[in-house]
Amino acid sequence: MSSVVVINPVKSGVKYKKAVKDRGHRLISVYAFSEELLEKRWPYHADGGVS
Repeated sequence: MSSVVVINPVKSGVKYKKAVKDRGHRLISVYAFSEELLEKRWPYHADGGVS
């Protein structure tokens, strides 16, 4: 299985996460900000959501 790295896959990047998974690749998400900010601004991001 190949892997794809996506940098800061939030907001508009969510579509890339879905496309990578739909094509059967392993997704590696890299964030350039803290986990606290991710949880505060995008609380449902880990579930695939954006709000």
